[in-house]
Amino acid sequence: MKKIVLTTLTFLGLFSSATAQSHVWEVSKGNDKLFLGGTIHALRSTDFPLPEAYNQAFEKAETLVFETDMEVLKTPEFAQKMMAQAVYADRSTLKDHLKPETFAEFEKYCESSGIPLAMLQSFKPFMAVTMITGQKIMQLGFQPGGIDQFFYDKATSAKKPITYFETPDEQIAILLNSGAGNEDAMMLKFIEDLRDMETILNQLVEALKNGNAKHLSDEIAKFETNYPKVYATLLKERNDKWLAKIPEYFNTKEVELVLVGAMHLYGEDGLLEALKNQGYQITSVK
Repeated sequence: MKKIVLTTLTFLGLFSSATAQSHVWEVSKGNDKLFLGGTIHALRSTDFPLPEAYNQAFEKAETLVFETDMEVLKTPEFAQKMMAQAVYADRSTLKDHLKPETFAEFEKYCESSGIPLAMLQSFKPFMAVTMITGQKIMQLGFQPGGIDQFFYDKATSAKKPITYFETPDEQIAILLNSGAGNEDAMMLKFIEDLRDMETILNQLVEALKNGNAKHLSDEIAKFETNYPKVYATLLKERNDKWLAKIPEYFNTKEVELVLVGAMHLYGEDGLLEALKNQGYQITSVK
């Protein structure tokens, strides 16, 4: 996803070969440290057990940090709030916010997949595609939650404190409004991914199992090149906000395990590169 083929290769070289590492990293400065792990938000039961590095980091961590509070996300109250924000307040429809050719592509996808277009017309682009994606991944045998939910449940059982970068309200506002002004680019990106969803998910799981950071870096570079504004909203701007909070964890006695989507880790705007540039020592957990 970038002009950064050379930057990516240089970056990967700093942290050893892609296949020799996991997606779990120890981040340290002086005597203080935390663990940073990349996740996939949907997995099949057959994708477990996870690479041992995740369990090692979990056992050493005293506090878990996630993108958001997943317990709240599952409540009926939050679902109602999200659905209220997911529709256009002025009663306009998805068709009103997309170019005719983009809407035609979305309509074509829905027809070919047997999805009633009428049930999606009132939703903003992100919600419309999220609803389709959720159905699609379950048809492929994946369950939402993935690594994040697995360790959220594990931390709850172990009574380890849990915190997060974004409140559910903040996260849903970012996601639902991420298409504002870029509705066509976002919709085309999602349609492209939906058409190749099985391959994309299988490649992500394979990259997870093999510690293949190059695959993720390449996907991030393509994302930025093809959809720069959507990339900025969904990855770069959120990474920057999270980076501002990470130094707080080095002022605590506890060791934290921070778990975020793996695509937030890599590339020149990723968390690992930024932390390295800020003087932190980055070491792969194997």
